[in-house]
Amino acid sequence: MREEQAREEQDGFRTGCECIDQTFTLRQLLDHRHTFQIPTIIVFLDIRATFSFVDGTALWDYLLRNGLPEKHVSLLQDLHRRTSGQVRAYGHLSLSFCCIQWTSTKLQYINSSP
Repeated sequence: MREEQAREEQDGFRTGCECIDQTFTLRQLLDHRHTFQIPTIIVFLDIRATFSFVDGTALWDYLLRNGLPEKHVSLLQDLHRRTSGQVRAYGHLSLSFCCIQWTSTKLQYINSSP
């Protein structure tokens, strides 16, 4: 039943689908854009639909109660504590910019442009 309710863009949470499929497709498009001389205007990945409703404390507690080693939970917490990104365009790498950060139980999205 949950499978039927999941939206198509939630592939990482659906049986038989993984986020790696979407990442692979995006990477292929970017790799071939020069071959076919097609300019890339915008690349957009939105994780708000997935994580905006998640209570961080409840998630970590759930993972620990269900057998995920504390070391792995700690790594996940570090990953979500503050996430940043960079953009590579025309052979140049942008300065690092903050994307999301989890403060106590709230995931915050930071709107900033490189």
